[in-house]
Amino acid sequence: MACVYPKQSVSKTTGKTSTSWYVGYYQDGRHRSKSAGSSKTVALKLKRRIEAELETRKFDFLGQPENVLITDSIEKFLNHTHRLRKPRTYIRYKNALDHLLEFLNETFPSTIVVGKLSRAHFSEYQAWRRASRVTPNGSKFSTKTKPPRFKTINVELSVFRSWLYWAMQQGQLRENPLKGLKKLKTTDSKPRKVLTREEFARLLTVSEDIERLNSNKRGQSILWRFLVNTSLRIDELAHLQWSDIDFRRGVIKVQRKSFWDPKTYEREIPFTLESEEILRELRTLNPKKDRFIFCGKRGKRLRETLVRRWLLDCARVAEIDDMRGPHDLRHTFITWGLTEFGIDLPTMQKIAGHRNLETTQIYVHPTTSHMKSVMKRFGS
Repeated sequence: MACVYPKQSVSKTTGKTSTSWYVGYYQDGRHRSKSAGSSKTVALKLKRRIEAELETRKFDFLGQPENVLITDSIEKFLNHTHRLRKPRTYIRYKNALDHLLEFLNETFPSTIVVGKLSRAHFSEYQAWRRASRVTPNGSKFSTKTKPPRFKTINVELSVFRSWLYWAMQQGQLRENPLKGLKKLKTTDSKPRKVLTREEFARLLTVSEDIERLNSNKRGQSILWRFLVNTSLRIDELAHLQWSDIDFRRGVIKVQRKSFWDPKTYEREIPFTLESEEILRELRTLNPKKDRFIFCGKRGKRLRETLVRRWLLDCARVAEIDDMRGPHDLRHTFITWGLTEFGIDLPTMQKIAGHRNLETTQIYVHPTTSHMKSVMKRFGS
């Protein structure tokens, strides 16, 4: 019901970094936050107090949930989401909830109010979605289209959880009907591509050839080199500004801005020799401090879809199979760091910006050559 999160600030006078803790929660359909000072313990106590107050208040104003139409609830939730979430997230939420409404109209036409939803409805939804045909963006297409992956269905269920949790906050439900429903085991997910050294060299060669032929695509090779030397997410790369670079301390700061928040938390990534060389080279070409480091001719940030198209075009010409996008270069960095350079998991977790070690372990893709070298060392 509430969450605790830190915020870092830098003093303009001393330059020292300090951490303040906040408690975030939803009330009356709006996101709110309260400061708890510099102590995480105080923030956790405040979180428990707020949760208790929200629970008491929820049942004080709780009306008759059977009077709330599902369509009305979803419409209000999407309006609420549109104000708080990124456009891409809003579209994903809307597509998932559209699928749910279609399922209810086809399978349970008499279920029209929120209070009548049960776990059985969503269990049936899982089976219905596994038998449906959709395009990659989630919209229905034709019988020739592949069914959605289990991971896609699990993401849709997480959207439903968010909606139903919001409905509880609004007094439309007394408990979440999704409680206890297990996720589908994702055995059909396509693995991420981890490039070998030889494949990455081919990718750079092709990118440099494309840059010489098309001036509008200059800088591709620098993008791939920078991504594979920093582990940045593509969204983090697109929002990187010169104020995020500390040449004196040798770090890249992934930090909040007035118009953007990182996916997980603020962190610092130390330079590699190559990433520092790239940044110093770009600094001479783009000296304005308020501009994005990787930007177009007008100073606007790069669009993630454009970078993905560039990378897939280069990979196709370089005859590199199974590339899915820039996130593959993040997997490549983490795998190389853990298997070739011996970086320990906790350190890599901080560099990558993961909340837990289990997420970092997903990124490890040991190569056959690495396993052979390990077994040789073991035998000796």
